[in-house]
Amino acid sequence: MRRSTPVAMPSPGSETTAAGPPARPGASLVVIMRWLLLLLFVALGFLQYRLWLGDGGLSELHALRTQIAEHEVELERLQDRNSALAAEVQNLKTGLDAIEERARNELGMIRRGEVFLQVIEEPEGEKTQ
Repeated sequence: MRRSTPVAMPSPGSETTAAGPPARPGASLVVIMRWLLLLLFVALGFLQYRLWLGDGGLSELHALRTQIAEHEVELERLQDRNSALAAEVQNLKTGLDAIEERARNELGMIRRGEVFLQVIEEPEGEKTQ
């Protein structure tokens, strides 16, 4: 009895070429996955660039927060100034002492019976000894 040796038959998806061995069935899938992975890394790099350096990124966010903090300090200073001016207006409307003080300091007025003395100092460069 004669035994036959098995002969390898090509599978339907793999064809032999003169250039080399038959192509693996999942080789095209590996190439697609590599391109997809490369595309995902490029997209990730682009998004990271936009996050750190692009318009509306973290650097611009930090600059805007710094501006907000500066404006809040200025706003608080102006609110304090407005409160002081409002208190001064109220004092001028109701009290005579505030009116008298302003008349003395800003207008140089004096009461009846008072003597006004003005002291003029020599500038430091012209002092004689």
